Amino acid sequence: MAARFLDEHVTARHRCPATQDCTPACPADCGTAPAGAIGYLVAVVPLTFVDAYVVIVTWGWGLIALTYPIQYAFGVDLSTLRDSNGVVHQGFVINGVVFDTWPQQFLVSLAGTGLLLIAPWAGLGVAPEDMTNDQVRAFRGQTSAE
Repeated sequence: MAARFLDEHVTARHRCPATQDCTPACPADCGTAPAGAIGYLVAVVPLTFVDAYVVIVTWGWGLIALTYPIQYAFGVDLSTLRDSNGVVHQGFVINGVVFDTWPQQFLVSLAGTGLLLIAPWAGLGVAPEDMTNDQVRAFRGQTSAE
């Protein structure tokens, strides 16, 4: 059904008669998956977790940073830090820098906007999600001539 929706046509893999065992002339009955399919799974499964992490970080921190001026106005998600002069600062703290003025809040919000703009494409560079017809054939152990 997915092939029909994606307009991809993959031919069925050739099967030898059940009377033949695994022979060089008929390797289809060997019962083993092609090495390309196993290699693909070994490579893609860990990358899926990395992909999920990248997507969660970009969407999550993008939303948090974009709404930071509103959070600051309502006193939500603020850290308290005392500087070297003894003055107490409240705000978003990154590496000892407190973002508690309007220009700094605007920069955080601008960074959040940037993260949200790249978030839809952030995971695409990590793990391949779309395969072409030739890749499907290769993972199934077929050549394009079959």
